Amino acid sequence: QVQTQKLLKKQQQEQEEKIAKQEAQYFQEWLVEHETQLKEKHEKIMKEKQRREAEAELAAALKAEKAKATKAADAARSRLFQNKLAEEAQLKRLQEAEVQQSSQADLDANKYLHHQRQHYQERMAGADRGQK
Repeated sequence: QVQTQKLLKKQQQEQEEKIAKQEAQYFQEWLVEHETQLKEKHEKIMKEKQRREAEAELAAALKAEKAKATKAADAARSRLFQNKLAEEAQLKRLQEAEVQQSSQADLDANKYLHHQRQHYQERMAGADRGQK
């Protein structure tokens, strides 16, 4: 009976060791699987973080380019406006010069006509005197 007890104890011990080994193997597998999942999750998080950082950099670059383009467009509009003002001023000066030239030409023509009229009247007066 002592041998039977020893044998039973030995079998029980072997059974417990077998169960312990199985549990150890199960936990080892669970640990490897869990570690793999954590690594995958970490990689996914890092990729997402990199994607967000890249998007933020792109958004900042686009904002800077938009600001440059807006500044260039504003400068171009300003130059166009200044050119338009300069053209309008030049046109006004040309129109004033034309009016002045026209007025001067009218004055010159009137002087010439007045002079011609005087000359004609003097000739007519001389002719009248000659006939009398």
